Amino acid sequence: MPRGARTASQQSLATITEETRDQCRVDVALEALKLEEVDAAAHRKVCEAHCTYITDFEVETEHVTVAMLDELKEALVELPAGSRSAFWEKMNDLATGANSAMGTLPVHKALTAMLAQILCDGGDRAPAAALCYIALLTTEGAEPYGVFVAVVVREIAKALEPLIHKRKVRDVEEDEEMMSSQADAGCLQEVLTALEGFTAKISFRGQELAYGALVDLLTDIVLAPVDEAAGKSATVCLFNMMLELHGEEHVLASQVLKAMVPALALAEKDSGNTSIAKHAMTRHARAFAFSTKVFRERPVLLAGQEEEVLAPPTNATDEPSASSMPPPPPLTIPRDDSDPALALLQHICVRTPERAEWRQVGADTVVKMMVEAATTEQINPDLFKDRLGLFDRFTNFLEQLLRCDRVGFRVLAAELSLSILEQRHLLSEAGDPASVAKMVKALVGRCSDAVPSVRSKALLGVAVALNCLGKSEGEATTTLLESLILSSPGHHPTVPIAGLLRSRGADEKPVVRRSACGFFEKLLPFLLQRMKVPPAQLVLYLSPDVLYSLATDESVMVRKAALGTVGLYLEACPSLPEARACWTNNVLPAVIDVEVGVVEKAIDAVQDKVIAPVVAWSKGQDGPFHETLVAEMLSGLSCESLEYLQRNVRAGWKRNGSSFAKPLLSALGAVVKWCLTVPPAQWPMFVFSILEEVAAVQAEALPMDGLVKAWKQLEGVVENASGHVLVVITKILRCIGHGAARVTPADAKSMGGRLLTALSSFRAGTAVIKDMMSLLAALATAHPTKVTAESWTFALFQTIQGSLTNYCSPPEDAAGVAPDEVLLERQLFTFGELALLSAKRATPGMVMMVQTIATNTVYRGNDKVTTSVGPRSMAFVALGKCALRSEALAKKLLELFVLHLHEKENFVVRNNVLLVLSDLAIHYTAMVDRFVPHLSDCIRDPNELLRKQSLMALSSLVAEDFIKFKGSILLRFVYALSDPRPPVRQFIEAVFIRILHQRHSTIFAQSFVDIICGLNGWTSLAGYQAAAGNAAFSLAGHPHRREMIYKFMCKLLNNEQKFTVMGQVVTNILSAFVDGEDVIPIPDRLESPTGQVLLDCFALLSCKELKVSFAKSAAEPGEGGDDNPAAEVAAALERTKTNVLSAILKRNMGENVVPILVQLKGKLEKLRSPFLKPLRTCLREVLRDFRDDLKGILRDDTLASEIDYDIAQQEQPEVEKAQGRRSLALAQAGLTPMTRTSGGSLGGFSRPSGSASNLPRARRSTSCTPVGLPPGPLVHCTPIPVATELTTPGSQAGQAGQRRPSVIPERLAPAVAGTPAPWGSGRQLVRMTTDESQGSARGRSRSRQSRSAQKENTQSQGPPAKKAKTASTLKRNQSITASQ
Repeated sequence: MPRGARTASQQSLATITEETRDQCRVDVALEALKLEEVDAAAHRKVCEAHCTYITDFEVETEHVTVAMLDELKEALVELPAGSRSAFWEKMNDLATGANSAMGTLPVHKALTAMLAQILCDGGDRAPAAALCYIALLTTEGAEPYGVFVAVVVREIAKALEPLIHKRKVRDVEEDEEMMSSQADAGCLQEVLTALEGFTAKISFRGQELAYGALVDLLTDIVLAPVDEAAGKSATVCLFNMMLELHGEEHVLASQVLKAMVPALALAEKDSGNTSIAKHAMTRHARAFAFSTKVFRERPVLLAGQEEEVLAPPTNATDEPSASSMPPPPPLTIPRDDSDPALALLQHICVRTPERAEWRQVGADTVVKMMVEAATTEQINPDLFKDRLGLFDRFTNFLEQLLRCDRVGFRVLAAELSLSILEQRHLLSEAGDPASVAKMVKALVGRCSDAVPSVRSKALLGVAVALNCLGKSEGEATTTLLESLILSSPGHHPTVPIAGLLRSRGADEKPVVRRSACGFFEKLLPFLLQRMKVPPAQLVLYLSPDVLYSLATDESVMVRKAALGTVGLYLEACPSLPEARACWTNNVLPAVIDVEVGVVEKAIDAVQDKVIAPVVAWSKGQDGPFHETLVAEMLSGLSCESLEYLQRNVRAGWKRNGSSFAKPLLSALGAVVKWCLTVPPAQWPMFVFSILEEVAAVQAEALPMDGLVKAWKQLEGVVENASGHVLVVITKILRCIGHGAARVTPADAKSMGGRLLTALSSFRAGTAVIKDMMSLLAALATAHPTKVTAESWTFALFQTIQGSLTNYCSPPEDAAGVAPDEVLLERQLFTFGELALLSAKRATPGMVMMVQTIATNTVYRGNDKVTTSVGPRSMAFVALGKCALRSEALAKKLLELFVLHLHEKENFVVRNNVLLVLSDLAIHYTAMVDRFVPHLSDCIRDPNELLRKQSLMALSSLVAEDFIKFKGSILLRFVYALSDPRPPVRQFIEAVFIRILHQRHSTIFAQSFVDIICGLNGWTSLAGYQAAAGNAAFSLAGHPHRREMIYKFMCKLLNNEQKFTVMGQVVTNILSAFVDGEDVIPIPDRLESPTGQVLLDCFALLSCKELKVSFAKSAAEPGEGGDDNPAAEVAAALERTKTNVLSAILKRNMGENVVPILVQLKGKLEKLRSPFLKPLRTCLREVLRDFRDDLKGILRDDTLASEIDYDIAQQEQPEVEKAQGRRSLALAQAGLTPMTRTSGGSLGGFSRPSGSASNLPRARRSTSCTPVGLPPGPLVHCTPIPVATELTTPGSQAGQAGQRRPSVIPERLAPAVAGTPAPWGSGRQLVRMTTDESQGSARGRSRSRQSRSAQKENTQSQGPPAKKAKTASTLKRNQSITASQ
């Protein structure tokens, strides 16, 4: 035999021997396990464990050791391929023991039952048992024998739980267990590594239980691994679980990604933390990394599976032509049940907790995922050709979510829309303009949402969306934009920019008004650059008046945002007069704001827009200064604005120090030098105003040489100066006065002489006389050897005394000469200023002559000389200045001043007298206090300026506590709240809001009844005599003005104060007509003061402004905009307080309010009084919130039925009419109806015949009206749900079985044999098809019919006299419902 053949035989014999040895090794390992002792019932229990959930299969395993299991595993792994067929044949035989005892089960079944028992028992043998089972399953040829048992795989998954990082703090005993589990971590890691091959080889088709359990376990390890190796292995296993080996790839990916949703949405159970825990963010980051990796490595999952083809729309009337373009290719629409990417995003949206921080993270997650998806789509263009991208598919869902009836979903949808639009530059290749335009329309509807956060985000989203569309070039996009924002005959714009800005700028919530600023900022460049709107026409879209309202808003954050918006407005339109006026009128006054942050922002704005340009010009001096933008902008400033500018400069100087002062002083010196080269008319007065402020802060830094030269140049035009030049002269005089010590002696002497000459000749006007005298006094102090105060004051007094003597007692030779009254005015003004400087020179004779001129009692012989108004008003001012320096003279002249406040006196005289008295009240408070009613009489003067002057003077005195705010002055201030002129009314409103109410928050709650009586001139109620002495301030014939006052007062009342006021109105006023010692008789006429009081009480009790509101106690998500810990604690306290107040209110209604109203109703019925109808309306509105317990409160079944009937009858026609109007308006404007706010309006005041019926609207309505709707009553409808309601056990909405709406289309079909149900049983997501939506509509119709039937039952319980009318009304309502 050849040598080679002999060698081959030997090798074959060696191989056979090795296989036999390995088989024997397996047999030995199996024999050691004593499998023959395993009963057949045990294997049956194992197979049924997925239904019974038992863990004891009655298999004896105490003799099994870890070494035995390791030996079996190694034998199975090393089993040669050639012997595996024989191995499985033997495994299918009955188990045989060492003594040849036969078992009742095949070997593989007995082994499976024993391994299952070991895994259920746990302990250190579980990892070895898991490895044995995995080795058994992965041995070739295992499929036909049914070795795969779901319960065993489930127990393997449970055994791997120690690989999940636990956060729980353990005690000492648990620490020992943890140490032992860490010792087994290596074994568990080996099991997890073995699972990598297991999941890549063994199919899970038909094994839904095992698949789900393993996916959940691997997900937990991926999200929180004990170490990096475990996380990597779990990630590989999860990717293997999505292989087509186990089923359809899209369905499996949906199942895996579904397990990531709680971590991505931060919806996992927590311990009630007020902020997102660190471990939750870690899990979130891992889930996000895994999900994006899935889409990145398997981009086919982003596209979804094709199901239907959408053909392009065709027009049947179009005729084919040779030149027509070929039809576009049809779009393939992804199937809704196999779109894991879209399903994942949707589940993140609906499962994110309804809290601000959580919503923000959820929105960011969705946006980042869409960015990753867009990048993948760009890398794989062929895969997504002719298919809708993820952006377009998600936009359709987002539009539905924006219209959902669940508040939290709308809040998240609004935030998400804004985030997506802001990040759309990263999605440049995703989506088309039509999708963005569709989103714009949905967002416009949300701008009128009932939730402030939704309105805020939606408003910003509209602006961002328009900017996104503006970045796309092309004629089609331009046409689309024009159709959205431009109006034309017969076409209303989809985005009414002006209406949105105006309505949201006057919103009741500060967060929405702040968003109005952002809306303005974002649309400003869009309109100017993209839409090419001329700056002059910009006011048609963006009104500066809205910015003025926002810059003076009561909210600090709104004012700060408005200042920034105004600055951007000026930058965008620097040459637009409206922009310049808007900046100067809003930014400069902000320096006196009470909030430091607003002041800082104003200082920065002034430094940026005023100081910096001046400094820049001084360095380059490019062109004349008066032609620079800053000079043109500030050229027309009023004196008030100049004062604000000076305060800004002082604040900036104080804040920045030398870094601010040095460049500014150098620049101002350069401007002054330039001024000397041009005519005075071109000199910028704002520069000299800044110099005046610099002089007050640091006089030694002034450019004194330039100022002296400037005065010499202006000295010759002082007599005829006016307007701009006159202001410049005063500023220069003050600057020189501050720096008089730096004036050279020669200049001081010459200037003093010329000033004295000008004053003695009275050539200068009254506007500069004071400043000239102040400069003369400063020069006399700084240079006493050149100018003496005694000399020039004596000379002026002598000159004035001679002039006054000649006017009052002229010599005979001048009897026919007409006096120069302008000269007389200047002399009187100079006399007053001299009296302040040197009171001893104002002799009694001179004072008497001035008094004679003031009182118009100058006689020449027997003839009275009529003095004109100008000299008389100036004479009163001079007398007031003399009185300020002499208390005796003030006491003597005080009644004279008050006498000339009479209505018959000229307005100019009364105005000056009012100012004099206000100054005297500061110096001689006790002396003037008794004349305060005379001062407040001017509040009702016909002259608007005098009314405002009196309110300003009195408010200043009240604010500084010189006069007490009580008695008649309170009623008169309240009277001014209804002033017909907005400037006066807005001023006194600001006084109440910012000063009086801040000091005394209960000011209205304590005096509400007094105010009701005083405004109606009613004095019949003892203890409330506010009308006494205030008959002229009665508004009994002006109900609309009383309504304005009541609305303003109610706006400043909190719930407790409203509760108190309601009690006072009932117990102090209405009860006086029912019981008591002196019962007040019911009046016969509505127009009487008593009748007006009754009508006011009825209207106040029934109005929504005075109703105790419990809306904030159940604040909806997004109501406040922030969910910080302090806010949550405050909200909890508010809810507790509100619950207590609600119980007290209900008890008070039943014990105090309703009994009096019922008694009064009986009395009015007996008298057949005209007040019965208003009282019934009052009862109906008061009890509307307690409709469910009318019988318990009224304790009268008949009256309760009547009230319930009245409520039902009042609601039905309003809803029907409003729905008709709203449906028509929505069809025209494309808007979405909003949530109704209950409560009546404060419009129940009676109007005498002939009075106006249109009530003035409040500045900020408490309801939210869609922009662009026609005028009419505000009725808010419930938004239309976009999907059906589902029963979701264990959902966030509440307990198991609680119903909540779902807005997610169906993603996956129900599970079929061999395919796992991806989203879990009981939580299928329903898609609303066309047929289903019609069915839902029919269901809603049936629901309306059932409500009509319920209403029939309610109405049938009404009074007998109304049953016939009820039946006809019900029949009509049913016909309307059927037509709907």
